[in-house]
Amino acid sequence: MLYSDIEQKPLWLTHVFHSDECFGAVEKIRANDPDSIEAKLVSYGDYSIIKEMEIKIEDLKNLQDQQQEELKEVSSSTFQVNVNHQEYIDAMREKSDALWITQKQLQQETAKYYEIIRYLHPSVEP
Repeated sequence: MLYSDIEQKPLWLTHVFHSDECFGAVEKIRANDPDSIEAKLVSYGDYSIIKEMEIKIEDLKNLQDQQQEELKEVSSSTFQVNVNHQEYIDAMREKSDALWITQKQLQQETAKYYEIIRYLHPSVEP
């Protein structure tokens, strides 16, 4: 963040920097007193968990797609003569319950992901 006696501006970095890296940037900021201008590095945490969470969310989305297809297959089996009614109901319940559990897990993991993203990238206040 850049601060002056009359203005503050974020200076956005384009990627995560490590302790052995440096970065140079130019930004204009208005100030009545040039000595009031200062820059503060604002860091919000560790990004290593983000990639793991993205992979887990993608896996859950793929599982959800697969379970939806399985549910469609079971649903279409009602037109087959050799499937009895109770077997159909049991199969529909089993597939629906599995899909519901996956959807809840996906919802929870996505909420956690966005909570961490908001923590790592909040609206910065002085």
